[in-house]
Amino acid sequence: MGRRPASGAIPADRARPAVRAPRASRSRRGVVGGSCAPRPATPRPSVRADGSRDWRLPRARASRAGSAPGRSTCRCPAPTADESPRRCARREKRRLDRPRPYPTPRPMEGRDAREYVLVPRWIVHVMAIAVLAAIVGSVAAVWFNRIPILVEMGRALDLESPISSPDVVILSSLLRSDAGDRAAAEALRSGASAVVLLGKPFSPDDLVPATESRRLPRLLAVGIPRERIVEVYEGDDLYETMAALAAVAREAGWRRALMISSPNGSRRSLLVARRVLGSDGVSVGQTLVAPDSPERADWWNDDQLRGHVVYNWILLAFARLAGRI
Repeated sequence: MGRRPASGAIPADRARPAVRAPRASRSRRGVVGGSCAPRPATPRPSVRADGSRDWRLPRARASRAGSAPGRSTCRCPAPTADESPRRCARREKRRLDRPRPYPTPRPMEGRDAREYVLVPRWIVHVMAIAVLAAIVGSVAAVWFNRIPILVEMGRALDLESPISSPDVVILSSLLRSDAGDRAAAEALRSGASAVVLLGKPFSPDDLVPATESRRLPRLLAVGIPRERIVEVYEGDDLYETMAALAAVAREAGWRRALMISSPNGSRRSLLVARRVLGSDGVSVGQTLVAPDSPERADWWNDDQLRGHVVYNWILLAFARLAGRI
């Protein structure tokens, strides 16, 4: 074993490092020393990127003349004599977090004043409630008066406009009406030259499509000669059928035509006929007769009949919008 130094000193390689006393905080050192420690000339900002404030990042304050050195750059810029730096920092945080009033908007002038109008919020709420109440009231009124409305809609689909001394009588090839057949025979005896069976001779419900109209034997039975019956079966819709009829009318030289139809959708047929035949100078009128199997009186309670009326209104509306009638 080595010998210990006589003086009792510990060798340098075995000596422990000296324990350093804890250093007081900057604010406490400033209070003890009578002034705050100086901070950098350019402090960090006190507002975050999203606009919120952070009390831990003090705002820059310019030093006032006559104040204690470094006082304006402390975390708590103005501590009182009887409060600790921590309490002063909390007081400063509460002051910075206190909500600020909105800045007064500058008065708009010139173009800005013409383009923008500031409306109070309560007026907007009242207007929104009024619009919502009007919509709800309208829907409720339509629902409670739906039957009278449907009846008037069905009546508005029909249009009767008789014409005197017709050159030709036009009948639907699918309509079954003894009254219509008798009216066509009477018009033929009064001076009409022909009877036209218009449209496809079969319906989509027929399993075997017919080559001629089933109404032809009925017309022969009321005394109409076969040579005076003209069959026009061309066309897949109303417009194409009327175009085929217009071509036949030009060849025959007809100038006045009378359509004998049944209710429920006759307005659209008359308007389309006047639009297509009227371009060739043909005057078109219409007379309504009852079919052999009339519809039920309360048709608005039947889903199929009610849908038929609505469907005809949709066709009429689209024809109006498209400018085809």
